[in-house]
Amino acid sequence: MYVIVCGPLNEGLETDELFKKKVEESVQYAAYDVSEGYKKKSEELLKAIWKQYAEAFNNSYDEHLIFETLNEPLDNFHEHSWAPKSDCTVCKKDYAIMNEYNQLIVDTIRATGGNNAKRFIMVEGLAGKWECFTNKFYKMPKDKIKDRLIPTMHFYPMGSVSSYLCNFYTDSIKQSVKESFDAMDKVYFSKHIPVYISETSHSRFIPILERIAAIKGFMSEVTKSNRSCAVTLHANNDVDGSNDFFGYLDEWNFKWFDTEYLDTLIYAAEGKEYPLSAEFLKNNETKVESIVGKNLINEPFDTKKWGANYKINSDTFVRSVPESYKLEFVIKKTGSSPIIMITWSDENYQWHKIPGTAKKIKGGTLADGNVRPSKTTFTVEIDSETAKTIEDSNGLYLMGQDVIIQSMTVVE
Repeated sequence: MYVIVCGPLNEGLETDELFKKKVEESVQYAAYDVSEGYKKKSEELLKAIWKQYAEAFNNSYDEHLIFETLNEPLDNFHEHSWAPKSDCTVCKKDYAIMNEYNQLIVDTIRATGGNNAKRFIMVEGLAGKWECFTNKFYKMPKDKIKDRLIPTMHFYPMGSVSSYLCNFYTDSIKQSVKESFDAMDKVYFSKHIPVYISETSHSRFIPILERIAAIKGFMSEVTKSNRSCAVTLHANNDVDGSNDFFGYLDEWNFKWFDTEYLDTLIYAAEGKEYPLSAEFLKNNETKVESIVGKNLINEPFDTKKWGANYKINSDTFVRSVPESYKLEFVIKKTGSSPIIMITWSDENYQWHKIPGTAKKIKGGTLADGNVRPSKTTFTVEIDSETAKTIEDSNGLYLMGQDVIIQSMTVVE
């Protein structure tokens, strides 16, 4: 068995209340951050931690022990922390600092000699995302020994937190997986550099046949010829399902959950397909009814001058609508300047407005990407491309002013 010892994770410094409580109660506390202001303290901490790790696990441990530099390192206090941008000045500096941290850790490990002088080291990029270690800003560290560094990332094809989980395995998810491996082909595999996906999984909240289809598709990319790639499932031990529930091993009772999913992954790693029984397929069939003609607003929604929003889950639109369709709104005007915003955010937390890509609006006009209704009933046409992006969003949000939305209906 191979064991990976991973460096510290980002602490969620800006949002994690439990973390803040720990800091307040701690006599002595230290953390790292991938940012200019925290660079000096972070480097001191990372050097000390990795010197201690490297010396503790050295000569009595051979190549079956692998080091991993950091776990999802972030610039915690920057707005792009989880989705660094190539055109952001701060993000560009953070990429450079991330490269320096990785180099410092590799140098610290190698300096301890012994087996550490030639040990495999996995090297992670900002946020652990594939986009952040396949772009021009990411640089692999220089190493004294050849072919001992392995770039690594985390990948959750159907979402990693409850607010972004997709319950259906869609074509756009397949495409995003393909895009990631195409990028790795160009940067790593074509140069005979292996990649390790040190976290992947699908939440057990997602219907199991959707998860099985998704892991099969994912592993079909992993195992393609000319790719040296390995994966590890996230070992979340949240067996009671109170969090995002990625755990497939109950470590307390030594039992596995959803073995069909696990067997599918194992068989796929060996280039085989795990045979699911007819009974299992029948009992777990994902049934989706059409929502055409159905009002998606539970009760009239008052926009309260941008002071409220109404969310419709993105899964509502998966396999339940035609390839393209219209959204028909019935509203009541409550002021002199009625405006409705129809918006969603993508996996990189970027917000988009639907009318900006819609071909036609009847019963209203566009104003700064929002709808200014001229009638109490208006329609917004959703083309096939926009329809796909809605499926993979974190949900459709309605906001505005001087309007009560009485209904929103999908019509053909």
